[in-house]
Amino acid sequence: ATQSVRAEVSKREANLALAPELRTKIAVQSWLCEQIQRGGAAIFGAPNTQRPERARDQLQSTYILEVLVYHLEAMRGSRLQSDGEDPGDPVGAIALAAAAVERAFIWYTGDQTKGIPQSKFSKENAGALTGRWRDTAVQDLVEKPHRMARLLLAARDLVKPADDDDLSMHHGPHHLYIRERSSSPPEGPVDDSDDT
Repeated sequence: ATQSVRAEVSKREANLALAPELRTKIAVQSWLCEQIQRGGAAIFGAPNTQRPERARDQLQSTYILEVLVYHLEAMRGSRLQSDGEDPGDPVGAIALAAAAVERAFIWYTGDQTKGIPQSKFSKENAGALTGRWRDTAVQDLVEKPHRMARLLLAARDLVKPADDDDLSMHHGPHHLYIRERSSSPPEGPVDDSDDT
């Protein structure tokens, strides 16, 4: 989330189509503050800070979708369900994404301007915030499946297709890693006796 906000700040500061006065540090800070207001673009896909009740697509901002995509891509290849079981919706991932985005915007509008590093995303630093998102906006999605489906469709549209020829898969510390298909214990008794 912090990287997404940083990228948007850099893009805004470098955008020559914007008037110079809109690219200053003060103007960018003002813009960041507007994004995190009720109805703002930090959280809503169709923001409206002037009339927050008219903002639409809560939890579908580009920032939240980018973080959610990270979670969805990380789950690729994992076994989320037993045969025939519904895995449910990724409510935890959505709540984590919302909390991460809120924290990133708040940091960029506060401590970052003072040179204070952002605290790590942990249960102690973000657990209560994540829980509040889960119990409010994410619960609203659970209760309105058509909205959940719309959010997941928007996120899945951004998920990069798996590509075995992708160079990034052939380099780096994780290039040999393969997610095992199932972590379930074997069925029946296990014979640990040595056959030799």
